[in-house]
Amino acid sequence: MDSRAALKWQPAGDKQVSFSYGLHSQMQSPNVYSSLYGITDVAQNFDLKPTRAHHFVLGFQQFFNKKSSLKSRHICSASSMYR
Repeated sequence: MDSRAALKWQPAGDKQVSFSYGLHSQMQSPNVYSSLYGITDVAQNFDLKPTRAHHFVLGFQQFFNKKSSLKSRHICSASSMYR
């Protein structure tokens, strides 16, 4: 199970700031785990774990009225495959 969390703060009636985090994992296709590399004919990737990515999102929303608003988000992520 992957972790996720979100926080939202409304400092004024027409402004909102948000922050969220998520840890996402994904199994790769079988050929990634059985790939040959180097000059050997031995598959050496069988102990790889799923690819993991940490996603961070910082957002700001300005409300103009009940039907319109402007939202801006900055997304940062980092991923890797662990042995």
